Order: sequence, then C-alpha cells, then structure tokens
Amino acid sequence: MMGLNKFVLLLLISFSFISSFVIGGKDDSPSPSSYSILDSMSSDEDSPSPTASPSSAPSQSEDDGLPLLFPTDKPSSDGSPVLKKVCSSTDHPEECVSSVSLLKEGDSDPVAVLKTEMDALRQGFKKAIAQATKLNNDPSVSEEVKGCLDTCLEIYDSGLYDLDDAAEAIASHDVDKLKTVLSATVSDIDTCEEAFEEEGLEGDSPMKEYDAELSKLASNNLAIASSMIR
Repeated sequence: MMGLNKFVLLLLISFSFISSFVIGGKDDSPSPSSYSILDSMSSDEDSPSPTASPSSAPSQSEDDGLPLLFPTDKPSSDGSPVLKKVCSSTDHPEECVSSVSLLKEGDSDPVAVLKTEMDALRQGFKKAIAQATKLNNDPSVSEEVKGCLDTCLEIYDSGLYDLDDAAEAIASHDVDKLKTVLSATVSDIDTCEEAFEEEGLEGDSPMKEYDAELSKLASNNLAIASSMIR
C-alpha cells in the first residue's frame, strides 16, 4: 500500500512539472502590446517626417523683391560681405543686395554699390517709361488716366536727369548736391501717384506697382549716400 502511494505521488509531481513547462512555453510569445510597438516604430520610419512636407516651407511675402523691374530667383544671401554691410543701412536691404548683385559681380566698395544702385534706378525709370508709354497709346485707357500718365512720364524723365546730376556730384565729391538730387528722385516718384489721387483715381493707377519698386530703389540710394556722408 505504501508503495502504491509513492507511485501516485511521483506521478502527480511529474504531471505538474510537464504542465508548467507547456504553459511557460506559451508565455514566451510576444504580447499584443509588443506587436503594436514594433508596428508603430516601423510605421514611423516608413512614413515621411512632417518637416519634409512641401507645405511646411516658409512662404515669401508678395511685397518682397522687385518682380517688375528686376525679377530674379537669386537669393539676397549671395551678396558679398561689403555689399550686405552697405545695404544694411537701407530700409530695403534685400532689394538693395539683389538689384546690385544682378548688375555687378565681385567685391564692391560703398561708392561702387551706390553707383550700381543708381544704375538700377535708372533702368527702373526706363522700364516705367516704356510701360507708361504703352498704356498712353492704348485706346482702351481713359483720357483721365492718360492725363495722369503724362505726369508720370514727365517725372520719370526728370528722375533720369536727377541721376545724371547725382553721378556728377559723386565725381566732384559734392555731397550736398548728391543728397539733394537723390532726395528729388524720391519725391518725383511720389508725384506720379499723387496725380492719380488728385483726379480721384488712386485705386486705378496702372503704375502703382512700378512706383512702389522705384521708391524702394530711390530710398536705397538716398540711404546709402547718407550713410557714407556721416
């Protein structure tokens, strides 16, 4: 009887050991939570980063640059250190760097930068004259607008003469004359838009965007000249 009890006891111990081994083997498999973590990591690696989306690129303001007078894709950061330093004294440094860089390459001294920005304004006046003349010859343009365009053509032409005087002032080192004639170019451009305002056509000026870009260049010239005189 004692032998039978020992046999039963050994049988129970063996069965318990085998059961625990089988159950323990099942616990070695990954849990559902383990799969979800792995899948998440794989998904993150395969999917593009939010920063890679084209929509995340910074947009450029429509008011930046000189799209009518000097359209360019060249970044203003391409300018030389001297050019950036000179243009930093202006209210429109990016337009200063881009317009000068388009017309002149290589290192520049302050006087060379001023002369080049004056040349940019000269070219701008010529482009504005071409546009105003084209509109003046358009039969669909009203007589009121054409009358204002005549004023604009006169002041653009006057601006070219002012730039000639400015070049002479630089050559003769006449700083007072230089500032005077460059100030005149700024007021000349304002006169064009004032002509439309006086006729009650301030919202109908076809030269408004041209004048805005010309004003930036004229302002830059005056600022550069003033910073050199200090």
